[in-house]
Amino acid sequence: MTGTVVKNLTDISMCESTTGWTNVGTGTQTVNDPTVFDAKEGTYCLQDYRASLGNRGAEWDFGAGSPIDFSNAVVIFWFAFSKKSFGANPMRIRMTDTSGNWSEWNIFSASGLPHPAWIPWVVKPTVLRDTGSGTLVLSAIRYVSWRCDSVTAKVYIYWDAVRYGTGLTIKGGTSDSPATFEDFVTAEATYAYGIVEKYNGVYYLQGKITIGSLTVDESTYFKDLNQVVVFKELYKTPSGFYEIKGQNATSGSGTTKIFFGESGISGCFIRASTSMKYKLTMSDTYITEFGFNGCTFVSADTIAGQVYSTLKTFTNCSFIGCAQMLPSTGIVTKCKFISSVAEAIRMDSVSHHITYCDFISCSRGVHIPNVETYSFNALGFTSCTFDVKNSSVGLVTVNYDQYCSPAPSTHEETGGGSTTIQTSVTLTVRHVKTGSEPTNYVRCSIHKQSDMTEIMNADASTSDDQNPGYYKASTSYTTTGIVVLVRAREKGYLPFEIALAIPAGGLDVTAIWIPDPNYA
Repeated sequence: MTGTVVKNLTDISMCESTTGWTNVGTGTQTVNDPTVFDAKEGTYCLQDYRASLGNRGAEWDFGAGSPIDFSNAVVIFWFAFSKKSFGANPMRIRMTDTSGNWSEWNIFSASGLPHPAWIPWVVKPTVLRDTGSGTLVLSAIRYVSWRCDSVTAKVYIYWDAVRYGTGLTIKGGTSDSPATFEDFVTAEATYAYGIVEKYNGVYYLQGKITIGSLTVDESTYFKDLNQVVVFKELYKTPSGFYEIKGQNATSGSGTTKIFFGESGISGCFIRASTSMKYKLTMSDTYITEFGFNGCTFVSADTIAGQVYSTLKTFTNCSFIGCAQMLPSTGIVTKCKFISSVAEAIRMDSVSHHITYCDFISCSRGVHIPNVETYSFNALGFTSCTFDVKNSSVGLVTVNYDQYCSPAPSTHEETGGGSTTIQTSVTLTVRHVKTGSEPTNYVRCSIHKQSDMTEIMNADASTSDDQNPGYYKASTSYTTTGIVVLVRAREKGYLPFEIALAIPAGGLDVTAIWIPDPNYA
């Protein structure tokens, strides 16, 4: 089973007839002869022809009582020409609201038309118009049209498959036959959505892509490797509109699993121009699993993850020229943040799972918005304007371990607070189970032996990389050489306790469990 593509688009006209279209120029509108020129979608397209110079165009009327809201939608026109012979004035898309206010956006001129064959052109009407009259009300659009002035004699203008909306959704697939980007291309070949095209092995996108279904009990398994995905640079589409988003129904047995790359490698290369940007949104907590492995993201807008889960990870990824990553407490490991234009990543909680990452030539490396003491584990900072941005109103303390290289040193305060950056070691208790009280409860604690000051008292919530099936609890501490008591307990076993001095490189204790002879 491969993926099923569903349009998040509404048909304006499939151009199988002239019904609904009004001529607004001096041309002659007719249905094409498919034996002479192929339609992009269906059997027919529409054509406009005039044997002499003059303005030409066609307008669609939604009706006085049924205006369309284009506030968060693009309009898509497919155009083709019999030849690249028309004047200097550009081809334009016009929208007119119910009060007669109108705006036009230039989409191309003769010199900017790559070739006369079918090309989908997209306009997001929230971008600055090129000309118009009055203030266009985007929530009340009555007419949409195309206009072209000064066309050279004997040029046919063809148009087809006119729609509006946001993009495409893909669902379905299994682990044996996952949904992939190629499924979009297969659907485009039949329906001509104009959202995803493929040239020379590269997928070009000009809309929002959603992965997963909101229908109860429908499952999605999307997985693709080593693909190049480029969001088209169209100045008629604003920065931040483009998006790849995961979703799943809030109830039922359906699952959504999304994988770009596998085992930390074979990821996808996804980019947009600096002026366009795109969002990657995986914040829907009903997503069952996601893994971005070995991916490269270039000029992304916000990248959103979610709360910690071993099934939801960013591993071995590179983020180049991107906006701030918002991982919540999710796993971000072995990643590189390069030339971030603002803050590279936000560390919302002391329970973060950002480890083994490098920040290179970023404006700001780690953004900390809340007062607390944070542990940096194997985070390196090179040539950043500021390694740490503290936007809180109080004291933020950063304890970095011996694996932070180069270690963080520079900081910025934007909320009136203060920042302390100091070296630390990691204290770890491993080889324990985890669960909830009272059935499978395990608690790990570390205290100073001298006065029983508490250093750590926590559940083991992180998978133990050295002991499969077990968990570990860790904390950062700034003092070495002192003797501490390490304790853990688990139902059915004698309490584990040992006294040790904290060495210079930190403490790593493996709990040993002896069955309790009195437990029944």
